[in-house]
Amino acid sequence: MTTIAWICALPLEMATAKVIKIHDPLPKTSADTNAYTLGKLCGHHVVIACLPSGIYGTISAADVLSHLVRTFQTIKFGLMVGIGGGVPNNSNDIRLGDVTIQGGQFEQTGMLNHSPEILLTHIAKLQTDQIKLCAPSQQTNYLFHSSYHHASKESSCVKCDKEQLVSRKPRNTRIPHIHYGLIASGDQQLGTICFEMEAAELMNKLLTLMILLLLS
Repeated sequence: MTTIAWICALPLEMATAKVIKIHDPLPKTSADTNAYTLGKLCGHHVVIACLPSGIYGTISAADVLSHLVRTFQTIKFGLMVGIGGGVPNNSNDIRLGDVTIQGGQFEQTGMLNHSPEILLTHIAKLQTDQIKLCAPSQQTNYLFHSSYHHASKESSCVKCDKEQLVSRKPRNTRIPHIHYGLIASGDQQLGTICFEMEAAELMNKLLTLMILLLLS
């Protein structure tokens, strides 16, 4: 009996979720546009679903969850597992690859006028099969002062001023630390340790816990 829903916003997040033992998919109704992966984790039967490719935010997350709970009517709990942006401070030594766990309130918007969701959800599932994973390198774990304006809009910080880096002692282990606290979305960053975009409607519709790996 499947009792846990595992929702991912990105194909990269779903690829990470596939480390659990995977089962063959079950039949679903034609009205259900989701693409599912079934598995077992620590004795619990889990169904994993990813948001449609290129369509993010609370509206898309709510649609995915609505289809999921109709198809899997034994679901009791939800997990929103993915990547987020860390908010390190003097109290929380948050670094690349650490994990945050939270519950809270969110408010976001979605997108309109997109391709059929049944196609986009299967595209997202296909993209996960092409992703190869590895542990984050501490050599690229840059933390700049919050007042610093980055040199460019590139994905890396190679061209940024290294004089603006926050000085932190290197860790003597590669095991991620786990942080507990408020995870914000958009306009709710004060006093938070992390932020993300999709969990608001999930937490309104199902008992949901967010677990985020910090990649930024």
